[in-house]
Amino acid sequence: MLTQEEITKLSRFERLDSPIVSFYLNLSPEMSWKKVQGVTLKDLMKEGREQIENLALSKQEKGLAIFSQRKNKRFFAYPLYQPLANQVVVDFDIYINPLVNLMGQYHRTCVVTVDQKRARICEFFMGQLEGLMDISDVIPKRVRTGGFMGYGSKNMERHVDEGVHRHLKNVAEKLFEIFKKNHFDDLILGGEKKILPEFESLLHSYLKERIVGHFQIDSEASLTDITAAAQKIEFENKNKRDAELVHQLQIATFKQGGGVIGLDGTLEAISRGHVHRLVVHEDLWRPGVECKPCGQLRVDGTQCPQCDKPLTSVRDIINQAVEHALHQKAEVWYVPPQIPIADGIGAFLRFRVGITELEAVDVKANKKAARRV
Repeated sequence: MLTQEEITKLSRFERLDSPIVSFYLNLSPEMSWKKVQGVTLKDLMKEGREQIENLALSKQEKGLAIFSQRKNKRFFAYPLYQPLANQVVVDFDIYINPLVNLMGQYHRTCVVTVDQKRARICEFFMGQLEGLMDISDVIPKRVRTGGFMGYGSKNMERHVDEGVHRHLKNVAEKLFEIFKKNHFDDLILGGEKKILPEFESLLHSYLKERIVGHFQIDSEASLTDITAAAQKIEFENKNKRDAELVHQLQIATFKQGGGVIGLDGTLEAISRGHVHRLVVHEDLWRPGVECKPCGQLRVDGTQCPQCDKPLTSVRDIINQAVEHALHQKAEVWYVPPQIPIADGIGAFLRFRVGITELEAVDVKANKKAARRV
């Protein structure tokens, strides 16, 4: 699993003494993995062939990030569970902007499942669950005993309840220790309905304020079942965050002049280097044209309006827009298509700019979207 520690380690390789290849590969379902491996990867880095094959990538991985430096025999490969634009960058600086942006879109989440005797603490990030700690405590069995007026039975019940309480308190303390070490963003609680309220009451206030969801699950549930429950909660919360981001983009565009929505206006903003954060629908693609000498991006045309050079057709102008934005150190934020954006793309700008002729093309669509804000 890609971690912040790995990102930090990569970032320390800035200004290397020899060039390093930074390679990002989109493993979309329609791409044959054998074709990708046989043509693209082997041609790019023959030295890394065994390492790539040993990754044993499955259908769950949607992307691959590779960094290779021949002189110092450095090779790093990270399977990714979210797609990134295809890119190859050869430079003395390692190119980790796409990874940093991807990491920023997903909250690092802790998932805890608990019952009266056992608990499991896991890390959940980008759809993948990884166990951190299993906790088991010995709790007396609930049995009927004799005694005057049934007092023996009541004492046993009390003894069991105290044992369960100590167990839950122990789990809460271990969870807080993990939080102080790992600093996760969100917390999801799972378990028996009658146990969760008591367990939550024992959590530190720092943990309580990070709770984003609950789910009921049996103590014998598999990691697959826990993952499915956590994914549902994460999906709902990410959609809320994405919807709020698009709402803020609409406000910035239509009320503050600090944003742009629509393909024409966004491409012009990228071409001018004005984009601070690009917001784009997942899996969006459109044909377009690009000026290779000066980097202008357009939906159509034959001659560059900036340098008068011929424009070159590109199969996917969205992919080019993402690459240009990343090279300008802009953030790229992917949102699901269910969240409406005109043309499926827009951007927060580094500073307020006036409406250009290309942006004016989108005015009618933008006004309709503004009414929904």
